[in-house]
Amino acid sequence: MARLKSKSLILTFSILLNLHFISACMAVRHLQDEPAPSTQIKSSASPVAIAAAAKGYTFNVMAPLTLPQSPEEWNSLSSRLEKIKEMGAYAVSTDIWWGLVEGAKDDAFDWSAYLKLAKAIGSAGLKWVPILSFHQCGGNVGDECAFPIPAWLWDKYPDAMTVSEFGNPSKEVLTPWSTPKTLPEYVAFMRSFKTAFATHASNIAEINISFGPSGELRFPSYNSHDQGKTSYPTRGGLQAYGILARESFRRYVVQKYGSIQEINRAWKTTLTEISQVEVPSDTNLFYGAQSRKSAYNRDLYRWYHTSLLEHGRILGEAALEEFGDSQSPLRGIQLGGKVPGIHWRMASDRQAELNAGLIPFNTLAKPSIRDYRDIVGLFASLDDKAKALGTRFVLHFTCLEMSDHENGDVAASLAKTLVKIVGRAAQEQNVLIMGENALSNTLSSQQAWDNMKEHVFKGPYKGITILRFDDILKSEVASRNFIEMIQAASKK
Repeated sequence: MARLKSKSLILTFSILLNLHFISACMAVRHLQDEPAPSTQIKSSASPVAIAAAAKGYTFNVMAPLTLPQSPEEWNSLSSRLEKIKEMGAYAVSTDIWWGLVEGAKDDAFDWSAYLKLAKAIGSAGLKWVPILSFHQCGGNVGDECAFPIPAWLWDKYPDAMTVSEFGNPSKEVLTPWSTPKTLPEYVAFMRSFKTAFATHASNIAEINISFGPSGELRFPSYNSHDQGKTSYPTRGGLQAYGILARESFRRYVVQKYGSIQEINRAWKTTLTEISQVEVPSDTNLFYGAQSRKSAYNRDLYRWYHTSLLEHGRILGEAALEEFGDSQSPLRGIQLGGKVPGIHWRMASDRQAELNAGLIPFNTLAKPSIRDYRDIVGLFASLDDKAKALGTRFVLHFTCLEMSDHENGDVAASLAKTLVKIVGRAAQEQNVLIMGENALSNTLSSQQAWDNMKEHVFKGPYKGITILRFDDILKSEVASRNFIEMIQAASKK
């Protein structure tokens, strides 16, 4: 009954400030008085990793998406971890798949495989960055597995799927418009994780929160549910056609204008009732050059963007509340989240960024720092709250390895420009920012490494997470540059 009562409270207030429900797992929780700080490095860590970290730089690597399945595979993982540690890596980030931990049944958590993984990483002298992966594995670039989020979620929250302009539902994540309602599920997962990994606190460098598809704060605008219609480098698809999204848009418009008369005046329409306020029915018209300049278009994308940020705020504050609680064994550990570099079409109509929810509206102006102030501002707000708890909330941004104009006019990419814009926005708002490469197949390119080094050593990025460590170990170019990068940081 206590669990049900808490869910009622969350549904009512949509915040965690007064969250007091008690899960069954708390009955067996053994808390530490004060966990060791997340910056503490084990004595077995690489000397160059210690030196780089002392200068404020951390160089992390991502583990494979899947877990070892046999003793031989576990032994192989341990050997590779030792090699990457000797090269100077500070921490290893690993996805903790929601569907693998809680897939069998609501409130039935199985952490056994990840406890073994955490021990293997610590034994190699590496820090651990667990990603609380509230998204499915499968359907994205580089995915080599198929781990859906728990099926029981769809029975419990049938309206929580994101639906695209093509009418296709996505089951990759719970839609951001459901977050006030589904928040107890995220919190239960965090709370159980906190209990299960209390004894690993001193070796956790960061707890990374998955905000959306691929663990990124975005809508699934270019994902597999739209069957190739929205893949790179298209404009992507607007993901605003679910029941909860349409209801939310209607509320937003009514709150902004107050009456049907004012809506008609602003939109130059002849609506007769509020129920006619809808997301675009004619997308060909909606994406037309004239429509892009309309008040309707600006209102829709401002709402769409704001909805994504509100989801990030609620989930981020929930994580801070749960892990930063005075009784939490993981208190003081850094938190983080990821924003993707949607770099294609930046030199043209910018629709890819808009449909992903990253920028508020399209002025057709040259890309600038103002476009990303809102989304970086979310992390500034979370970071301010984290500082009050004695820690930080880090923004991780992708595509640091890419150059402008890759793949020519068809992509209209400004990837390098975008990384600099987001970096400047983070610097402007005092946000701690780290980088990541978008694709693992770029690591054999010297230009990719030159780009990453430039952003770290000549920009505000305080380190990088490389996707993935096996790709470093298999490439002479990647291995050499990874070592050089860490050594350079250690001597700054």
